[in-house]
Amino acid sequence: MRTVDIITTQNVTIQYELAGVRERFIAFAVDIFLLLVAGTTLLLGSLAFFSAGWQLLFSYFFLVPIAIFYTFLCEQVFDGQTLGKRLLGLKVVKLTGKPLTTADYFLRWTMRIIDIWFSLGIVAASLVSSSTQSQRLGDLAANTAVVKLKASLIFSLRDILKISSLSDYSPKYPSVVLLKEQDLVLIKNTLVRADRYRNAAHEAALKELAARVCEVLAIPPPNAYQHRVFLQTLLKDYIVLTR
Repeated sequence: MRTVDIITTQNVTIQYELAGVRERFIAFAVDIFLLLVAGTTLLLGSLAFFSAGWQLLFSYFFLVPIAIFYTFLCEQVFDGQTLGKRLLGLKVVKLTGKPLTTADYFLRWTMRIIDIWFSLGIVAASLVSSSTQSQRLGDLAANTAVVKLKASLIFSLRDILKISSLSDYSPKYPSVVLLKEQDLVLIKNTLVRADRYRNAAHEAALKELAARVCEVLAIPPPNAYQHRVFLQTLLKDYIVLTR
């Protein structure tokens, strides 16, 4: 699993899992399917309103531009997502952590001519599978990457279970089993990032997360400056109680 760390404008580091060739191809296929369905529906619907000549103009000046500019327009309107990417939980992000600009979206869109259309997707697939940040030419030019918005729960939980054996450990917070798997993934990843990037922003994130967990589990909040130990204890408790 490839990941990328992106530092936001608030100086908080967010780790994303990068989308691979398979996910990006499926999202692309979904977009093409939706375009075909929408285009066919509109074309058939125009039969009731236009003559053959007007249908031709309707296709050239309405349907064709939508198909050509679909990706460029969608990614701008939906903040880095086409409909296919949205269904697959993928998103285009700027590696600098800054919001994408119209120029970024346009640059990614123009490079699709080489990435996808002229090479039948071979260039894009080769670069995404081989580059360290899973970038096609458009991503390299715009300094972007396509990431998964949801963590891989199976991998993350397996990673959690790599913690050393705790057979003699007595859980302190039995109610931790009420949390969902993705909640534990979030706790673990937040702890990892806070250990890797020790700054006030990540300490504040730990404190806020600890407070939220206490609220959900209806347990007393940890003592001051103990939020890190509290979250680590929750992880241990969860492992012991669910092994």
